[in-house]
Amino acid sequence: MFRAMGPDRVAVLDGGLPKWLSDIKEVSEKFSPAFPGNFVAEPDKSLFCGFETVLQGLDHPNCAILDARSELRFKGIEPELRPGLRSGHMPNAINLPFPKVLNGGLLKSEQELREIFASFVSENQERIITSCGSGSTACILTLAADVAGFGDLSVYDGSWAEWGLPGKLPVVSG
Repeated sequence: MFRAMGPDRVAVLDGGLPKWLSDIKEVSEKFSPAFPGNFVAEPDKSLFCGFETVLQGLDHPNCAILDARSELRFKGIEPELRPGLRSGHMPNAINLPFPKVLNGGLLKSEQELREIFASFVSENQERIITSCGSGSTACILTLAADVAGFGDLSVYDGSWAEWGLPGKLPVVSG
């Protein structure tokens, strides 16, 4: 998500603040920047996509659509969290629940991630589009795919909150 706003040199605190605190690292309640900033976002639109791009990717042999939601939500067995959304998933989408790329809140190793993605994405699928319920946990899969060495990555930020609305977008259950 950071890269989508322009900067290409970003870092993720693996394990987040809970891990930082458990490692007894210093935390301050005061914010005092080392130097004043003048950041101006320059969105990289290639890192996010809309439903039109996903529709094209669903039937494209070089594209994998990975859904980060739980298996039960993906299959339409468990109801959606938002009222009014249809249950199920996009045709040809692949379910890779985001906890599978984590180990106790930490991202799995590069080698483990390569093995995981190798079991979900075929060699000819050079492009990966990630989706979830609202676009947030899809970013975890995108980060994991980046660490695993994939390059053509984007997040469908409308995700199931948009796709699952009653309408003409195709939905599969089961």
